[in-house]
Amino acid sequence: MFEDNLQFVEGSPLKGRNLKKLKSFLSKMNLDYNESIDYTVLLLLSDEIVATGSLSANILVDFAIDDKMQGENLSVKLITKLLYRANERGLRELYIFTKPSNVKFFKPSGFKEIMKSDDVALLCTDQDVISKYIESIKQKIPLMADGVTAAIVMKADPFTMGHRYLVDMASKNCDRLLLFVVQEGDTLFKYQKRYSMISQGVADLHNVYIFGTSSLMVSPLTFPSYFYKGKSEIEKAKLNINLDLKIFYSEIASKLNITKRFIGTEPYSEITALYNQMMKQILPSHGIEVVEIERVKSKDRFISATDVREIFLNGNFDELKMLVPNTTYEELKKMEIKCKR
Repeated sequence: MFEDNLQFVEGSPLKGRNLKKLKSFLSKMNLDYNESIDYTVLLLLSDEIVATGSLSANILVDFAIDDKMQGENLSVKLITKLLYRANERGLRELYIFTKPSNVKFFKPSGFKEIMKSDDVALLCTDQDVISKYIESIKQKIPLMADGVTAAIVMKADPFTMGHRYLVDMASKNCDRLLLFVVQEGDTLFKYQKRYSMISQGVADLHNVYIFGTSSLMVSPLTFPSYFYKGKSEIEKAKLNINLDLKIFYSEIASKLNITKRFIGTEPYSEITALYNQMMKQILPSHGIEVVEIERVKSKDRFISATDVREIFLNGNFDELKMLVPNTTYEELKKMEIKCKR
């Protein structure tokens, strides 16, 4: 009925008037604009937005269709456009995180349900994404008939003496340590740089094996909040953490025989402290012991990657040297030299 009058508008991302219109439309649809968006498509009818969808890397976000346009098959039009753009960018899998009641809207476009809790569902265009991820890990670690396999998940932005201490303690208390580096949500240091710092910083620990998290652990994918409008940050976090931990214990840990997860104490971030608390409540009932290690201090203050980033940006390398391993320090010095050129 309306199809001939519909107009597509794209932006990478949107700016100016169109961005203002998008935010207003999302607010009307009880959604928040996701600041990580790097591509948006709008469907306009008489210059008014009636539907929209966006990409944040390979994650579909801020997907909404005006109530009066339900039944016009707009979801397929939007998703087709988003899939085409994702394919142009070489993205092999596209994810969406949505309410369980909305799953039916995405299945006709090839999305498959990967994991679901009472409040949220994770979908992907590749139904086998988790099994492929697990297989890629198994191919890189030695077979172990017995012994303890443990895990650490860290962002290490950048890799500090605190991170090194946690990995060192964990490696001494298991036979094989799988260290997962969060790939999503770059801040100051990109994933490849963080991965390099960690690899160099633990090279002497021969029972440590390092992997990226894919888009399946502690990432914007598993910590989205854009459709939780009206809930507090703590309420949003609890819903997201529940799904994140369900993916970990039911798919990651169970397939890789992980029976321990090491974490560091968290004195500064309320959300990370909540995450630690929920791990200690949930994981033991699924056969995973949670071991919390006291965070390392320097000059009576716990070492924090946030502090280290600020010190680096201020160019205080004398202080920096006390907070990071030599391998990280050398990487940061190289970065400083490049920035000055």
